[in-house]
Amino acid sequence: MLTLAAHARSTPESSFLLTAAHYLLLGGEEEAVAAFYPSVAGEARGEGDPYPLFRDFCLEHAEELRTLISTRRVQQNEVRRCAQLLPAFGLVAERVGSPLALVEVGASAGLNLLFDRYSYDYGDGRLRGDTGSPVRLRAARRPDAATPR
Repeated sequence: MLTLAAHARSTPESSFLLTAAHYLLLGGEEEAVAAFYPSVAGEARGEGDPYPLFRDFCLEHAEELRTLISTRRVQQNEVRRCAQLLPAFGLVAERVGSPLALVEVGASAGLNLLFDRYSYDYGDGRLRGDTGSPVRLRAARRPDAATPR
């Protein structure tokens, strides 16, 4: 697996390999490991340790994965991740009773600092955040997840 991941053009290599495997699984092939991916199977139905199935899948599709990870890059610096952070930020702000102050460090520092200036659509017919914002982030909500306020 490490030898396969070493072909990645983007880092972290392991993350890129996982992304490429997910991409192939989304292509619709019937694979046993797909049961562990809610985005593929509709819900997580896999039981036990998924690694042996994941390893078998990767080895079976090694050439496709090698091509993907050696010819493409992953852009991980996107503000859409704020849609996953907003519910947690809201919960923390509610529990401490005051607005949050964020500090961000690293290569993508600052992308999430404007989370309160975006509009959020979780697919339930109600916008959250700054509903007048020209930036609208859409996110699918898991059926078992709490709806952000």
